Amino acid sequence: MMRVLYKSLALLVVTELISTSAIAVEPSLSLCTGSKTGTYFPVGEMIATQAKGVLTVNVVETKGSADNLKKLKDKTCQAAIVQADAYFAEEDTQVRSALKLEQTATLYDEYVHLICNRESGVSGVGDLEDYPDKYTLLVGVKGSGSALTWRSFGLLDEDYSKVPTLPIGEGRALAQLVEGREAQCLLYIGGLNSDTMKSFNAQGDKLKLVPVDDGDFDNKTDQLGKRIYHFTKIPSGTYDKLQSGFFSSSVTTLAVQAVVVTDKTWIEANSDAYNDFVTAVFDATPHIKRLVTGNK
Repeated sequence: MMRVLYKSLALLVVTELISTSAIAVEPSLSLCTGSKTGTYFPVGEMIATQAKGVLTVNVVETKGSADNLKKLKDKTCQAAIVQADAYFAEEDTQVRSALKLEQTATLYDEYVHLICNRESGVSGVGDLEDYPDKYTLLVGVKGSGSALTWRSFGLLDEDYSKVPTLPIGEGRALAQLVEGREAQCLLYIGGLNSDTMKSFNAQGDKLKLVPVDDGDFDNKTDQLGKRIYHFTKIPSGTYDKLQSGFFSSSVTTLAVQAVVVTDKTWIEANSDAYNDFVTAVFDATPHIKRLVTGNK
């Protein structure tokens, strides 16, 4: 009789442990973002914070939008933050055909920053098109959003595809740009006042922010007829050193939206978890807007 009682108690304990373990396990989702020095990674951390307790969001550092599309294809991530031009400019047709994505949310506008050496003579993006034998552009590492956007520009106006480029970004790019020998300009896509842009602004005595104002760039529309790029201005004083001198006023440029996309296959298999993810994204939005505008 005592042996039966012990077995019953043991079974009860095991059952309780299994039940408790099942309750403790949260569903999870991997969110591809970007470099830790950019904007996407801290935005991903804000979303993960809002999801805590109901959904584990694993924030994955990547090279940027194009890299994120590939990681969505191979299921490394179930969701990603990408530029709205990512799908348009993606050159791998296998990636494009394999992706089945749902746009979860539009987060904010990202700005096209064209930064040039002050002694280069570049006064606007059109100078790169007009003198491709004179200037070389740094577009960030392969897979970055900046490289992807420059490819998009070449698709919209083939003259830009003739401009020599180098796949260099971040710290190495800053050093080369300040030197101004191997490359004279750099393209960087991101929210205002990211850590990366703060590093460039600190070298404003040697670098300057120039306009991106070619009218060919805002003609492209997505499958819903919505423009991928739209003209905007980087407000005066956003970068106190890069915008000094002649460019002390606001600088005309293009904006492209940063969006969250999610794999539809994962959504269909995890409808409750996806609802929690959507809620976390929208709950993080006020914090994200403060981050990208610099308002505390």
